[in-house]
Amino acid sequence: MKRLAIVLSTAALIATSALADKAADATKLVNEAYDFCSSKGKAECVKAINGGKFNKYDLYVFSFDMKGAVVAHGAKPALTGKDLSKYTWTADMAKTSAAGEGWVNYPWKDKPKTSFVKGLGDYFVGAGYYK
Repeated sequence: MKRLAIVLSTAALIATSALADKAADATKLVNEAYDFCSSKGKAECVKAINGGKFNKYDLYVFSFDMKGAVVAHGAKPALTGKDLSKYTWTADMAKTSAAGEGWVNYPWKDKPKTSFVKGLGDYFVGAGYYK
C-alpha cells in the first residue's frame, strides 16, 4: 500500500511538472511570435505562423482577429480566414489579449484546454495545450 502511494505521488509530480513545462513552452512561443510579428508586421507574421516557424512538438502558435476570425494557424493553415466566432472562447481570448496578455481556459474536443494569448492591436497570437 505504501509503495502504491509513492508511485501515485510520483506520477502526480511528473504530470504537474509536464504541465508546467507546457505552460513555459507555450508562453515562450507566444512571446517569440509576438516579438517577430511586432517587428515584421502582420503579413510576415501570417506567413511565419502558417509556415510553422513557431511550432514545437505538439505546441503551435495561432492568431485570431478580435472578432473571432483566424488570422493564421500553425497546425492548420487552411483555417486562415475562417470565422470561428461561434466559439465563445474566441471572445474570451480577444478580451484577455486586448488587456495585454493572459491565460484563457476553455473546452476543446471535450477536453479542458488552456492557451496563453498576447494582443497585437487588431489581432492576437496564442498557443495552448490540453490539461
